[in-house]
Amino acid sequence: MFADGLAVSSAIGVAAWVRRLASALNAALVYERGATDVTTTVDGVIGAGRGVCQDFAHVFVALCRLRGVAARYVSGWMFEPDREGMVESHAWAEVHVPGIGWVEEDPTHVGEVSDRYVRIACGRDYADVVPIKGTYLGGITESMVVSVELREVC
Repeated sequence: MFADGLAVSSAIGVAAWVRRLASALNAALVYERGATDVTTTVDGVIGAGRGVCQDFAHVFVALCRLRGVAARYVSGWMFEPDREGMVESHAWAEVHVPGIGWVEEDPTHVGEVSDRYVRIACGRDYADVVPIKGTYLGGITESMVVSVELREVC
């Protein structure tokens, strides 16, 4: 099984285990746009060995829960000042570390989740935090365009 060697150890503590899990997951999965979609399951991502940030977050959350660590999915934006082109939404996770509280972890970009991350919502998984949800009545020629601008302010 994918997570057999990733059991939570009281010797290293939950916070260190979470960071190790994020690093292991990042090394095991390839970031590839178009390899998955919003309906791809955790098993599908693991089987394919590839996905995007929402997949990395889903697998991370599932593995945390499998090992008894409370975790939730976070959706938002990540400010990347050197990025060219359109800004895309981003997904990461939060885990509950005893004695500390909720700690954010990004298995796609392993390292400290900083103020570059703009949280929009958190929930059990993507289905809880979809950016647009509802019913549309209109012709098939209608479309929607969304633009988000992130920039540093002094």
